[in-house]
Amino acid sequence: MSEARGYVGTRTLSVAAAPDQAFALLSDPYRLPQWAPGIAESVAHEHEDVWRLTSASGTRLRAIRTSAAFGVVDFVSPEPGGRGLFIRVLANAGGSELVFSMAFPPGTPQADIDAQMTAIERELQTVRTLLSGY
Repeated sequence: MSEARGYVGTRTLSVAAAPDQAFALLSDPYRLPQWAPGIAESVAHEHEDVWRLTSASGTRLRAIRTSAAFGVVDFVSPEPGGRGLFIRVLANAGGSELVFSMAFPPGTPQADIDAQMTAIERELQTVRTLLSGY
């Protein structure tokens, strides 16, 4: 890991749901509280692709950029540099492969990175549960 460039942590999970079903869940900002309440307990549309996400840790704006054709769902800061959560939904033989990557700025303490990656692992398990009904 290079301090000058920051760090990107990635977690993946296979789910039985088809890619379009996984994408529909992950790309709907209003469903974010279902699978990532630590990120958003409530969601409000601000303008264009920018949303106000409110959780116990506060309120933040995130641009939510999606592409169904490419299985892309990105939750990024609307500020230049665009750090955030980058999700890819890929077809696999039995359903979908979900790839969650989070970019951390240079100097982020390892304990903070570990805590966030553990939260992402919980979110992936919740997504699997929500998609099991498809």
